[in-house]
Amino acid sequence: MVFLEVKKVLEKFNEKNIVYALLRNYESLALGKYSDKDLDILLDRQSLDFVKQVLKDLGYYYDKVHSFENQLLFVKMVEGELFIIDIKVSGLSYYGINYYSSEMLTKRKKNDFYYHLSKE
Repeated sequence: MVFLEVKKVLEKFNEKNIVYALLRNYESLALGKYSDKDLDILLDRQSLDFVKQVLKDLGYYYDKVHSFENQLLFVKMVEGELFIIDIKVSGLSYYGINYYSSEMLTKRKKNDFYYHLSKE
């Protein structure tokens, strides 16, 4: 079940005091469900080495081919399908427009076992 995999990853992040926030499709987690094939996470650059080690320990592989300086992809087979953790490091911009920044992590909200960006 993908939900259990997502929960395991996020609980490990919490255990290691990694500052992160889910960017989208997190609402179903509170209901014990998750059906997406990827997980989008905003992360502060200072936490990056910890996250890489946690994901490696959980069996994820760093996809160097499809990663960029501020966007790192980690992949693992879950229930016979490829599951991707998409890490946005220090923010997300597209064609020079900033959509998310790591400063937004100071206003993250906790819901059960995960953090997400505040809508405020």
